[in-house]
Amino acid sequence: MIIIILLLTIIFLYYIAFDKNTYGIKSFISLLIIMPLLILISCSIYLFYLLNNNIPVSILKDISAPLISIIGLIITSSIAYITIIFNKNKAEIDLVMSMIKFQNELIDEKTQESAENLLLRLHEELHDSNLMFIRILNQVKNLIKDMTTLEDLKDREIELQLLKLIENNKKDFKEKWKINYNNISDKYKNKLSGKSIVVREDFRILVENDIYKKFYSNHIAINEKNLKYDEVAPIINDAFELHYPELGHFFKHFHRIIRLLIQGHFKKNEKLRKEMTGILRAQFSEDFLLILYYNAVYTYRGYGLGNILQGLSFFGDTSDFTTNPQIDLQHISNKSLIFGTKDKNIMRLIFSERNIVPVNNKEKLSNFIIEVKKIFDNHDH
Repeated sequence: MIIIILLLTIIFLYYIAFDKNTYGIKSFISLLIIMPLLILISCSIYLFYLLNNNIPVSILKDISAPLISIIGLIITSSIAYITIIFNKNKAEIDLVMSMIKFQNELIDEKTQESAENLLLRLHEELHDSNLMFIRILNQVKNLIKDMTTLEDLKDREIELQLLKLIENNKKDFKEKWKINYNNISDKYKNKLSGKSIVVREDFRILVENDIYKKFYSNHIAINEKNLKYDEVAPIINDAFELHYPELGHFFKHFHRIIRLLIQGHFKKNEKLRKEMTGILRAQFSEDFLLILYYNAVYTYRGYGLGNILQGLSFFGDTSDFTTNPQIDLQHISNKSLIFGTKDKNIMRLIFSERNIVPVNNKEKLSNFIIEVKKIFDNHDH
């Protein structure tokens, strides 16, 4: 009979230990109710056995004391076990809540201003005219490598020559190349300030004849359909690097919270994890949700964060995403997304529809980067 009680207790404790949808309190109450019932049933069966086999009742005195002691030990051990689990889970929840509170406190006036400036820089440097300028610049650099007449030009000189050429022929470049000089990033234009640059004739011929005829005579205006991930990621990464001194602590603290949400008690309890993820998301304005997203998807420092954000639905549940471009996301407006549908697809397919990724999984990290590129470059999603 003692063996029966022990087996029932072990089974019950196993259920509690691996119950994925319990907070600890539910298990504790269940233990207090079910354990006495199990013991009562077991003792009743044992008493019935003794009476039916004409075993003297006096024997009960000899076995009742150790039996009661064992039962008491089982109950005490079970309650202690549940109490330990409850306290451990509560400590994890309290830790995350305190970190979320501190995350909110990190967003001071300086951090807010830095986030706004970063987003402005991204929109400026990812403008069609600026991207077109970078495309032409890269094509020129590649061609010059094989041209003996221009091989003396260094990268910086090539950049200045091209900028000056565009500045001198604004109307022509706007009509033929769809480049508005005013919309080229100041990051490049400032380099011309105070400099006397004379455009070399062989350079002008290269750009206006070879580059235009070979690559851009049938130019289609830059839009999200023909952008490539490897074309925009370095631009975004460089912009984030400039603002990292002000925003680095913000990103690191957020990364730490996400790591906690996919481990320990939260790993077993999906309902609680979703609740805490929602509380964390509610601390951020749209600007901060955007920089968290672009950091996680397009920067070298942020790939680790992006990897463990998979499946958490931090940027919205699957139901929050719609194919209707007129309908905003639940937490971010369409007009705020730099790459529109591409960004929506990444948020949905990577961060909402995928499974949770274990911490420090290098294989998953590699796959994360590959899949992000594939979704960005795929026009059919």
